[in-house]
Amino acid sequence: MKIEKQGTYECTLATIAALANVQLRSVREFACKRANIDKWEYVIRKSGDEFWEIIGDIAKHYKVNGMPKELSYSNTPLLTAGGKEQLQGRGSISIQSSAHMYNHTMAFENGVVYDPDCPTYPLAISKLMQTRYKDWVVTDVSKE
Repeated sequence: MKIEKQGTYECTLATIAALANVQLRSVREFACKRANIDKWEYVIRKSGDEFWEIIGDIAKHYKVNGMPKELSYSNTPLLTAGGKEQLQGRGSISIQSSAHMYNHTMAFENGVVYDPDCPTYPLAISKLMQTRYKDWVVTDVSKE
């Protein structure tokens, strides 16, 4: 799997692009047309429900099934300590900061997570959570 570096608010788009094996640029162009905006960063002005409806339409267009349907907030970690067994196959994993201020979506394939914020270094989920996202929790795992 190949993941590209995300732009502002593009982690979900980069994840769709990786799972569909298409360029992020193509997904971004389609997403902006679907959302009726000039730049994807303007998507932040949309309501949460509208955002997830748009993401659903983009995923459907690119025939990607392994994406979250909505944003979920949780203080309970969704994965067990290692988590690798739950990340077999392909799909997306969503995480949230402990302060509930930030969310992030990444692609995974057979236990390896591909972070669009740091695309050069795919890591096992346990290593990723220990190094880059220490105070974050996994809130969704969606498989293709």
